Amino acid sequence: MRRKRRRPAAGVSGTIARTHSSGSLSTIVATERPLSRISTLTGAPFGPGNTERSGTIIVVNSLAGLRASALSGVPYSASKFAAAGLVQSINAEENKNGIRATSVFPGDINTPLLDKRPNPPAKELRVNMLQPDDVTDCVMLAVNLPERVVVEELVVRPRG
Repeated sequence: MRRKRRRPAAGVSGTIARTHSSGSLSTIVATERPLSRISTLTGAPFGPGNTERSGTIIVVNSLAGLRASALSGVPYSASKFAAAGLVQSINAEENKNGIRATSVFPGDINTPLLDKRPNPPAKELRVNMLQPDDVTDCVMLAVNLPERVVVEELVVRPRG
């Protein structure tokens, strides 16, 4: 039997600007300000108006969300660690409601964003980096697995 291929509702790369003091995800989304932060981070329609109680949330994170480095800097690394924690919290609290979340941790991706670095990598080095389609394939892997499967973290980096 052929499985129906799903599309992700939202793919995200984002940062967290502020933190919330405490509480479960359901407590946090009950107030407007944290709700906007979570929705901004995930692109997901969290909160009382969300009647769909199943789906997959994908957060395209960064290797900086697993291990901080001087290159990444404190604010970027901290936001990526927070995004990974959000994915873990969503899975811990919302899995029973049919919602699953995956954090994809890619290494350097050959995109125009690399040109904004203080020392952009040379073009000949970029061919060995991850390509955007590599990350898209990882996202779609997590989305298209059966609903009984949760891939909480997926680390992808180039060979070598």
